[in-house]
Amino acid sequence: MAVNPGFFEELKRRNVLKVATAFAVASFVILQICDIVFPAIGLSDDAIGFVIIALVALFPALVTFAWMFEFTPVGLRFTRQVSIKESITSRTGRKIDFVIIGLLSLALTFFAYQYFQIPDPLPTETDRIAGNTSLIQTRVAPSVVDEDTRPSVAVLAFVNMSSDKENEYFSDGLSEELLNVLAKTKGLRVAGRTSSFFYKGKNKNLTEIGKELNVDNILEGSVRKSGNQVRITAQLVSAGDGFHLWSDTFDREIDDIFAVQDEISSQVVMAMKIALLTDGVMVADRRTNNSEAYDVYLRAKNALYSRQFDAVLHAMDLYQLSSSLDPEYATPRIEHAAARLIAYNNNNYGTLDEASSIAKAELDKAKSLGFETSDYYATLGLYHNHMGYVYPGNFVKAEAAYLKAIAVNENNVNAYIWYSTLLRESGDHNNDEKEIQLLETALRLDPLNRVANGNYGVSLSQHGRLEEAESHLKRLAHLDPEYHTYQGNVGIHYLTSVRLEEAIEIAVKLPSTDRQKAYIASTTLFNYNDIDAVLDLINQVPVESEAYEYMQLLETTWNAPRVELIAEAKVHLLQTDEEAYGLILINRLMQYGEYDVIRRLVENALPKMALVDPDVAGARYLDGSRTAYLTAIYKLGQTERSKLLAKKILAFNAGVPHMGIGGKGAADVLCYQVLGQSEKAIQEFLAVTRAGWLGYYGDGYKDHPLMDELRDEPRILGAIKKIEDELNRQKEAVYEKLNRHNLISSSI
Repeated sequence: MAVNPGFFEELKRRNVLKVATAFAVASFVILQICDIVFPAIGLSDDAIGFVIIALVALFPALVTFAWMFEFTPVGLRFTRQVSIKESITSRTGRKIDFVIIGLLSLALTFFAYQYFQIPDPLPTETDRIAGNTSLIQTRVAPSVVDEDTRPSVAVLAFVNMSSDKENEYFSDGLSEELLNVLAKTKGLRVAGRTSSFFYKGKNKNLTEIGKELNVDNILEGSVRKSGNQVRITAQLVSAGDGFHLWSDTFDREIDDIFAVQDEISSQVVMAMKIALLTDGVMVADRRTNNSEAYDVYLRAKNALYSRQFDAVLHAMDLYQLSSSLDPEYATPRIEHAAARLIAYNNNNYGTLDEASSIAKAELDKAKSLGFETSDYYATLGLYHNHMGYVYPGNFVKAEAAYLKAIAVNENNVNAYIWYSTLLRESGDHNNDEKEIQLLETALRLDPLNRVANGNYGVSLSQHGRLEEAESHLKRLAHLDPEYHTYQGNVGIHYLTSVRLEEAIEIAVKLPSTDRQKAYIASTTLFNYNDIDAVLDLINQVPVESEAYEYMQLLETTWNAPRVELIAEAKVHLLQTDEEAYGLILINRLMQYGEYDVIRRLVENALPKMALVDPDVAGARYLDGSRTAYLTAIYKLGQTERSKLLAKKILAFNAGVPHMGIGGKGAADVLCYQVLGQSEKAIQEFLAVTRAGWLGYYGDGYKDHPLMDELRDEPRILGAIKKIEDELNRQKEAVYEKLNRHNLISSSI
């Protein structure tokens, strides 16, 4: 049947086609606006569906309206009542044309934004890290450091709903594994484990948690485990308004647990509408199909988290068991390597050779399994960092590994923490600010991370930013009073600031087994050269504790006759990495004038003691051993070599504050004396005194052989009196506190 062509002409005349076109374009623009605005105000995709239905329903009504009515100079009238001669539809049509052009321009803008926008490129490794040093190409990721706008989520510890409360390790482990999967998602910022798990068992509003962790979304849930069956309930909540974005329940067998983790993480990402730069969530390359191996691995992970020495040892045993149950399960191997290095570094467990060889074997096995993940590279960096104490070239390898770890996963908190440690121990003070930036990045990712927080406070103190350090450390001690390391860090800060009575006030509150308690108390007493009180303190330390081991080393040193002391230097120190003990031993040898023993001790001792050359990395804390070595070779007649070393030490110390954990103290005074520049030595001694330095005066500098020529100089005498007056001012309060808590029996 032929269609009357006049009908189409009438459609045109009445602007029906133009109205339909304008409406179609306007609908597209409206839908694009809704797609952007609705998620921001907490509306789901269902709301967009309602908008589409409304627009579809409106279309026929609008077309009918255009056909039946016409705008005239005297108002709206039925088209049939307007003669063609009086009609102004042509003018109305031109106005609609302008509307269509405007809407099309807006629509094309949205179209270009959606389909042709080039995403911001990921920073290259060169762009990511900037700056260099004489030792290490030190680079920090500005894209991460400065990035606060990425979509973010915190994974709270899933609640253990199992009848057996011992299964809590499983719910915690599953939560952390899910967190790790999400952390590997490009463009997503994920709060670290420490911060997320801080709220475990606490009845706190999710909105408050979101503000404290600075995240937009929170994933929470529960786990019910029974035999080989597990039910996981998860929900994603907007931290801003508490609106539920997504929830689901999964009933699975344990053997299928990794698939569940991937499924949950994928749905979370979809719910958050994150545009991934990969095909999806990046998951581990190789997991395990052995449910028992996975169960043991989760137990190990839970034990390692506490960082308590016994728990770390237990974790290492469990990691090995997990690997034996599934030799191709790489994750426990990587974490076992890290645990072994941590045990050596934090607790002096075994020797460096033992720790490094075990760690290297585990990492090599993981690599052979094709498991070169971010955690693999971070742990490889930790291994090279430790080996750098023996082979300085490993520091460069460590840096490369940390950079790779961050490139693979920009949410890897450990990579930032360990990288900062590398910079701290690099011996190059140009790294100081970069070291702090890395820790700040770690804290943005994991605000409550104990290691990052503690290291940050220590770094501030070390770099002479004493007020900032004190404020930070005090806040931590108040925030997490059960974590005694925070309390100890405050005490050490007071100690290095020579606020001895405040340091002791902290020390007496620490557990009797705490190594920091013994260190703060003994170091304070060394400032008074009160060896009897130190030995008295040793008797108060419980046997078979870290503190007891440390104090026994001190007792051995101070009770040994000269001949035994020399033998101790040749044998015992070579079997320990106890730096503080080594420096005390050196001071004792200095009193006996055993310069050749000191020389051989420093040259042949374990790596940290051997790094006397400031050109070698890893010498941040070694002013005592370096200046002792300097004194020894100077007294042994190696004049030119001692002058060369003195110049190197002065150059190394150029950027170091007088005060702080890493402060140079009076080391420069000794260097100027070796160089024969007595006036500069005097000026430097006056400078450190004005800065407030008092540390180790009684134990080290008061009778130091290089000070012999200066001791009677009037300005030096005045400075010495200032030091002794301040020490004596605090002495009464120090001894009163120690006696009141029965730590010593001696009095002033």
